[in-house]
Amino acid sequence: MSIEIYFYNRCIKYGMTKEGACSTMAQIKKESRWNPYNLEDSYNRKLGMTDEQYVAAVDSGEYQNFCNDSAGFGLPQITYYKRKEWFLGFAKQYGSSIGDYKMQTDYVIWELYNKFPAIWEQLTTSHDLEALTWLLLDQWENPAEKTANMQERYQYALAYYAVVKNAEEVVEEPEEGSPAAGSADIVDTYTQIALAIANDNSHGYSQQNRWGPDFDCSSMVITCVQMAGIPVKDAGATYTGNMRGVFKSCGFTDVTSSCNLATGAGMKRGDVLLNDANHTAIYIGNGQIVHARSSEGNTIQGDQSGNEIRTQGYYNYPWNAVLRFTGSGASAATSPAVQAAENTQSVPVLRKGSKGANVKTLQQKLIELGYDVGPDGADGDFGDNTCAALMRFQAEHGLEADGVFGISTFMAMKSATPKSGASVIAGGKFTRGSVVRFAGNKCYTTAMSDKFAVCTQGKAKVTRIMKGAKHPYHVVKLIGGSSTVNGWVDEEDIEVWHG
Repeated sequence: MSIEIYFYNRCIKYGMTKEGACSTMAQIKKESRWNPYNLEDSYNRKLGMTDEQYVAAVDSGEYQNFCNDSAGFGLPQITYYKRKEWFLGFAKQYGSSIGDYKMQTDYVIWELYNKFPAIWEQLTTSHDLEALTWLLLDQWENPAEKTANMQERYQYALAYYAVVKNAEEVVEEPEEGSPAAGSADIVDTYTQIALAIANDNSHGYSQQNRWGPDFDCSSMVITCVQMAGIPVKDAGATYTGNMRGVFKSCGFTDVTSSCNLATGAGMKRGDVLLNDANHTAIYIGNGQIVHARSSEGNTIQGDQSGNEIRTQGYYNYPWNAVLRFTGSGASAATSPAVQAAENTQSVPVLRKGSKGANVKTLQQKLIELGYDVGPDGADGDFGDNTCAALMRFQAEHGLEADGVFGISTFMAMKSATPKSGASVIAGGKFTRGSVVRFAGNKCYTTAMSDKFAVCTQGKAKVTRIMKGAKHPYHVVKLIGGSSTVNGWVDEEDIEVWHG
């Protein structure tokens, strides 16, 4: 399977225009020639390692200087230490090698969406191939020599666009042995939910208040699996002592005999590790686990140290069971979990471009939960605003933020509660695209951040809205205006433009 085809399809799935996808691909082509193992040539000599040796050394932990060695690596050839920290953290959450091209593809999309929102806005709305190629070169890749690089990258972008411009989709052959939808999707969902909890310090460890937002080891695993559509909590799982029997009745199989408990060999992503008397965790792949481990003496809600709920290297607690969701087991034929997997088709799959009553129902639910679907409201048309709202919901509820509504998102929405402040800010005075006067002096890096830059006042445009956020409007300066704003701002700092 072509990495280029995979990359293109993922970009389109996440909402990029064809031009946005092709201009992004042009950067990858120039930077790494689509080699996900590619280590900047001068560092092969400097570090005395081949590309493969470098990847293996970082994966194993033998090489500890990945984030600070300034060595360009991977499809996007990232060098800056902060971006390499993001990349390494993303790979660990993904449970993969740093050389995995699928992980790197999703990382590029994640980084552009979360860390370069102004670029992302253009990649998902603009059809100007040349301008997008320059924007990515200038503000994302940012090489020392830009002018000489531009023509080559633009030619790559034109070549890619010539292939896809008249195609409805670019078809890729499924990989041999790739898992079908169903149990594999459910396993990935509860693993991602567990990782999201571990990475959100509003969740800490507690045995007294253990069913959210704080958890102990068993309540976290039970909650994550339940949220993915396997009703283990409903079936009676409450603590480590009764998890094994209940999980097996809900489609899990005991695979302990095929695993090496001392080393973790034979374990797969999503396996539930169990010590019936004391502890449980989820294996996330690549020699890592995620678990709620200890309050460390803290009684305050939330994770006060960042270590109460965390990912870490595999170790044998000791475990006495490894449980794997297979959709088979003691009572698989009547298992509610298996029925949920088999009934996935009863939930419509909706994505950008979908229309009709199901889309309208989804939009109404998003609005009810506090997510802005745009000025047209619940109009039954799944466009950019609905896609952005759905991605925000998914990201904030531990799901893959792919903008596609399916069984996992449906299950999360069933148990979700409206965001704090949703009834106070319902889009406010402005909509996406409103021309405003920025009258404040601070713009924030994210909608919930306390980190800000000082900006000058003047004419600006609203590009995104996040209801209920501390700083609900994302605004950018307009050409010819005096403002330098480019970030998230408070509602009271923008007003109707009367120029």
